[in-house]
Amino acid sequence: MHRMKLLFSALATAMALLAADPGQARAPLRGLENVPDCTLRVAFSSYGAGIDNAARARIERLVRTDRGVRAFTPHRWGREGEVNLCVLTRTHADAVRPSRRIRAMIPAHPRGPIRVELPFMRRY
Repeated sequence: MHRMKLLFSALATAMALLAADPGQARAPLRGLENVPDCTLRVAFSSYGAGIDNAARARIERLVRTDRGVRAFTPHRWGREGEVNLCVLTRTHADAVRPSRRIRAMIPAHPRGPIRVELPFMRRY
């Protein structure tokens, strides 16, 4: 019986995700509306208790040491530490490697939502 409830819950969640507004997934990251094109964007949001600062520190360390990254700039937009990292890489291909490494660094249950976006590809 417990397995049936879990299966039903997973199915309901999947159906809700499929029925979600596709335009919402394509909305620009808040705080980056007037920023030049970034080849990689990482958004740290909050549920009301601040962002996952430990994950942010690890991700910034990775970006600083990646040989394909030319520069990155943080763009703060919230009152609880919300920030978007705009990463400029030498080529689009140089953005794919750190994006995969960043996704692998995101904890299973972060303190707040963390979104990785390659504007020229897909969002995760």
